[in-house]
Amino acid sequence: MSDRTFFDTNVIVYSLNPTDVRKAPIATAILRSAVKTNTGVLSYQVIQELINIGFQKFRPAMTPAEAETYLEEVVREFEIVPWSPSLVRQAIGIRARYLFGWYDCLIVAAALESKCDVLYTEDLQHGQRIEGLTVVNPFL
Repeated sequence: MSDRTFFDTNVIVYSLNPTDVRKAPIATAILRSAVKTNTGVLSYQVIQELINIGFQKFRPAMTPAEAETYLEEVVREFEIVPWSPSLVRQAIGIRARYLFGWYDCLIVAAALESKCDVLYTEDLQHGQRIEGLTVVNPFL
C-alpha cells in the first residue's frame, strides 16, 4: 500500500455543505491535505452519490452549474476509481466476508482496488482493518 486515502461520500458532503460546524472544518482539512499531497482517491459511486445529495438535500439545492464545477474539480484533484466487473466481484467477496451493506462493500472494494491505506468514513467501524486498509472516522 501507499499513503493513499479514499473518501466516502459523507466526508465530502460535510466539506461542501458546512451546516455541521464541528464536522465541516475537519472534512475540509483532510480533503485539502489529500489534494496538496496528491493522495486522494474517490470512486464514481462517491461522485454520483454526492451530486444526488446536493440536488436532493442541500439547502439551497446544488444547481446543475455547481454540479458541473464540482465534477470538474474532483476529476482534476483526485484519482477516480471507475466501475468495473472486477470491482463488483471484489465487493461481493467483501459482502460475503464482512456482511457490510452493499454500497459500503463497493466503497471498500474501490479503496482496495486503488491500493489505499486509509478509508475515511463514518459508516464503518473506526480502526477496523480490511485487507491492509484501515477505516478511519475523522469525526470521532
